Amino acid sequence: MGGKNRQLDGFTPMRVDFERASVTRAGHRILAGATLTLKPGTLTVVVGSTGSGKTTLLDLAAGLAPTGGVVKFDGIDVRGQHPTGVTVVTATPFLVAAPIRDNLGLGATYPETDLWDALRVAAADEEVRALPDGLDTSLADDSLRCRLALARAVLRRPRLLILDDATTGLDAATELRVLEGLAALDVTVLATAGRLPSAAPADQVVLLEAGRLSAPEAATRPANAYAAAG
Repeated sequence: MGGKNRQLDGFTPMRVDFERASVTRAGHRILAGATLTLKPGTLTVVVGSTGSGKTTLLDLAAGLAPTGGVVKFDGIDVRGQHPTGVTVVTATPFLVAAPIRDNLGLGATYPETDLWDALRVAAADEEVRALPDGLDTSLADDSLRCRLALARAVLRRPRLLILDDATTGLDAATELRVLEGLAALDVTVLATAGRLPSAAPADQVVLLEAGRLSAPEAATRPANAYAAAG
């Protein structure tokens, strides 16, 4: 992975440590003893089948208290509190019937260069430039929804960015571009990927099977995780 681009003076990506974190609901173990470190400024991609526990793992990173073990943010257990600097993007984002510019800002004003930079990270800049009114086009294309939500999240410069199936509706080439864009940022990112090859830009790939987390694989050696998931 090449050099990262620090986004803001004094900005520091978050470190997250899962230490034998477990989640049990109604007597059913959903996540069992997960141990994982998200190093600051890295991209971690989680793969696994439906029901494997991926969303639960991401929920813990967003502040859900585990029923066993601990999750630390920058070395601190904030059990029962929502950690600051965390942004979550899901597959069904909230957008308003308004121009793209307003959906990105949601009441805040950003330099136009920042808007385009965020859209580039979300692999949406070319499509928005091709629209008749560009940033002032009213949102109508559902294919842009998740990418606009992602661009909006990038604009807010989170310390930890969580993507819960936010890219799974994209085609393979676009999903790869999005993850490549995120990998170049100095932000800690935890994401699920819809396709195994899309995880190539990740610093580490982890596999969840029936609530159990495999040992992380370096991005240069993801083959074992891919084979197990296949």
